[in-house]
Amino acid sequence: MSLDTNNRSKIPMNLPTDCLVEVLRHLKYDITSLYSCILVNRLWCKFSIPLLWCSPFEFTRHNNKSELIIQTYVSCFSEEEKNQFYDKVFLIPDFQELAPTFNYPSYLHNLDIPTFESAVRNWFHGIWKNYAPESSKFSLSTFSICKRIIGHMLFDRSIGFRALKMSRDEQDHTFYFDILTNSGIHHRLSQLQRFELCYNVTRNNDAKLIVEGIIKLFSTLSRYVHKLNHISFIFGTESPILQLNIAKSFADLIKSQNKLKSLELYKFWDQSTANEIYSALNSQSNSLECLKILGAKDFIQMLPFLESCSKLETLYITPSIINSEIISWREIPLKNLYFHHYTEPRMITSTMSPILRMSTKTLTSLTLQRVNLEHLNIIEKYCQLLKSLTLSISCSQLSRFCKIISLMELESLTLKKVLDDLTFDITSVQDLALSIPKSLINFGIGFKMTPQTLALFLRKCRAKLIGLDLYYYFNMIDDSYLEIFIQHAKENNCFERLNFEEAPSTHLRSVLDRPSKLLEHAKNIISIKKFKFGANPSDDIS
Repeated sequence: MSLDTNNRSKIPMNLPTDCLVEVLRHLKYDITSLYSCILVNRLWCKFSIPLLWCSPFEFTRHNNKSELIIQTYVSCFSEEEKNQFYDKVFLIPDFQELAPTFNYPSYLHNLDIPTFESAVRNWFHGIWKNYAPESSKFSLSTFSICKRIIGHMLFDRSIGFRALKMSRDEQDHTFYFDILTNSGIHHRLSQLQRFELCYNVTRNNDAKLIVEGIIKLFSTLSRYVHKLNHISFIFGTESPILQLNIAKSFADLIKSQNKLKSLELYKFWDQSTANEIYSALNSQSNSLECLKILGAKDFIQMLPFLESCSKLETLYITPSIINSEIISWREIPLKNLYFHHYTEPRMITSTMSPILRMSTKTLTSLTLQRVNLEHLNIIEKYCQLLKSLTLSISCSQLSRFCKIISLMELESLTLKKVLDDLTFDITSVQDLALSIPKSLINFGIGFKMTPQTLALFLRKCRAKLIGLDLYYYFNMIDDSYLEIFIQHAKENNCFERLNFEEAPSTHLRSVLDRPSKLLEHAKNIISIKKFKFGANPSDDIS
């Protein structure tokens, strides 16, 4: 939905306030439309500004304007905060003489501390150059003080956070735990719904301090926060003792939640920590919908918990060796299964077979990396209900794969080539096109194709595709590919969208990074968007 400021006069000004608020909420992530709404009148501006500023750094992730957000926050300083800044930071930023009309920090609901730190750093660089232009490096200690003053101001002014993301700062790791000293912290966090923490202990002399800080953080959250829907925790250390201490406090955080729906956990596993976590997760067995556990060494430990979950639909797992003789073979209601990290084929087989067998009546989506013929046979045996399939495959398995998918009713298929050879020969591509089930509406291409091969595939494909997802190894293309897509869209009215995975390096540019008349023409016919490297195509960024 987009609003044209030239048509503001056509918008009824007597729209009830409740209706207006509901309409504007649907524009929460549409920054262009929200800016237009600000210009309609004072009432529209009043309700649009909080939406723009509830998660402001989200709008600057792909540009260099984050320092303007910090400057706006700094302009909201009270006189006491300005004096504190002058006394401790010894810099003179451009403070406005008049306070802003809006109290911008109060609207902050989603705080990504790493992004916040980056924004403060960009802003600090600017005023440091004005303050000490002869110095090539700014003072890290002064920057740390500056960050703390602004950070505490945001925590003091916010009426309450809904999402909080934290990760380690090598220079100032205590900053994260320092937020617990804020007065009224329980009011700021009591409505928290999403919490993410990423920490890696690499310096032995800091380990004890860091673990004490994390335990204190978890204890505070366990005490005041009971409405978390999502928790993500990445913690790396080589010390089993530190792992166990953290696991106990993390388990308490899990048990303190009313209805946890999603949990992500990484780098955190030995037998003792796993027992702590699975025991705590039992308290969430009636609410958990998504579980992402990578690095678990023994799937058998996890299995009793999986069998107890009544609503678990999505599972991300690292394969491991399983003794199938001790499995109870109870049905589990999984719909989406993701095998992450490349590992030995026998590990994939060992984990894959029992999970697919236990979820064969419900599983509709499967993602796994490099597969062999044994894996394909398992898919054929247990995955008759699949609607979505993503995998990496080599030429030697493609013929068998084509026979399997031709009998399935897939709606989405993503095929990636193994890294040792990113190209299928033209005969294989033609066989693939003729094997595509007619039910398919979206195809993801993660291997290289020449323009001629692409044209052949689209011409021979049995399905009337609505969309294509083009992954990095495919999308470093030129205008000749666009011409093929344009022609295919004209010949097939059902073809509507192209999603390009952005390059992993800013030095690599695709056709979308080179604006041209042909690209603009293509965009008038097809919806063309980019998605972040390694992310889901539905998470578009342009």
